[in-house]
Amino acid sequence: VVQVPTWFWTTQASYQAKTARAAVGPVWAQVTVTPVALTFDPGDTGSTVSCAGPGKVWTPQAGQWAHSPDGCDYAYPQSTYGYPGGLLTATYGIVWRASWTGSGGTGGNFPDVTTTAASRFAVAEAQAVIVR
Repeated sequence: VVQVPTWFWTTQASYQAKTARAAVGPVWAQVTVTPVALTFDPGDTGSTVSCAGPGKVWTPQAGQWAHSPDGCDYAYPQSTYGYPGGLLTATYGIVWRASWTGSGGTGGNFPDVTTTAASRFAVAEAQAVIVR
């Protein structure tokens, strides 16, 4: 809904460091990727929002007007009326920091990489008229 914070989050299981190792004889290399940010491209004219951590799951106790306590939310400024099919496509991402180590004391860092997923949805606008 327009001007209502839309929260985004991922599961704790999706937001964990991961490690892979390969070896041939005495030579080995290990890569570790660590999540450093959760991102949300709202799919409208707004900028991508980024927050550290996996975000918090919205619950009714938080209230419909509440912002996410860790900044993982976005408030749409207008409805999707006029968009193709009345829908927009938002893209969610996890930014990963990657490093490697190898036999013989070698190692280094790779550029950050982002894994993404997208969803399509409508943003509604609600208006009220007060009559006395």
